[in-house]
Amino acid sequence: MAGERRLPPETDFRPGYPFDLRRADHRARAERGPVGDLELTAGRIVARLTGQRVYLQDDGSSDGMVDVRIEYANREPAYLEVTTDIEHGYAAMWSGLMKSGQIPQLVTMPSLHRQWSVTLSGAIQRRRLDAELEGLLANMEASGLTYQQVAAVENLKATANASVKRLLDLGVVKLSSAPAQSGQVGALLYPDGITAPAVASWKPFLDWISETLASPKLADVRNKLMRTRAAERHVFLGITFSSPSAVYFALTVDEKGLPATAPILPPEITHLWLWNVAGGDRCVGWFPDRGWLDVARHWATE
Repeated sequence: MAGERRLPPETDFRPGYPFDLRRADHRARAERGPVGDLELTAGRIVARLTGQRVYLQDDGSSDGMVDVRIEYANREPAYLEVTTDIEHGYAAMWSGLMKSGQIPQLVTMPSLHRQWSVTLSGAIQRRRLDAELEGLLANMEASGLTYQQVAAVENLKATANASVKRLLDLGVVKLSSAPAQSGQVGALLYPDGITAPAVASWKPFLDWISETLASPKLADVRNKLMRTRAAERHVFLGITFSSPSAVYFALTVDEKGLPATAPILPPEITHLWLWNVAGGDRCVGWFPDRGWLDVARHWATE
């Protein structure tokens, strides 16, 4: 069923840890992605909550193979697909920044006299920005425009400076600078984030879930799950900075509440997991027999 792969020896089972049956090149490719190896994270979370044998089985060798299989001791296996809600441009921008191995990415620029903080949107034209950024910031320094307090996009649009206008065209959304420390001149590149008040209503959160899970972009996820013919068909959805603020902030550690009503799921999906990829914060789940739960409060294993 669903392109199952071989099982490891029973002696290898460690409660709370998934079996990873994927090829080494598949794992390496996942690690290089914009959110890292989300399948491995999902497997670990599912294994800790269930205490069951969890297998990361999809190595790309078959179009119909589901990402994860959960082997229960007393009933038929469940299947789980892992996916991420991330805008394509934002994913590319994030991947570009992560090539340095850290966020923010420090770019040394010898012609500058200050250290700049530059925030990038998902619409960034990265190649052109790399080619032009040092010259544009040098022109701003020469004109005395140093933004010693953070200037957001609205403030930047209000200036007539040609270099600032060009940075806006290239996808920059915030700028600031400070005297360079220890001779480190250049720019710290940050991904654009989101801000919002605390969760006041769960309706936008629930509405987004129902719309996203039923959307055409997840049609392949739904089809793969349905083809398993399993009674339990899970989706593990990673939430990022490009997700709506109502969803992102519902999955931060500062938010303790849970919705009072069940989500509307398409018929192909029976169980739902939502994890804040960007903050590494909160994972919540919805199961038909348990309702909503804050996953970290219900671990079955270490």
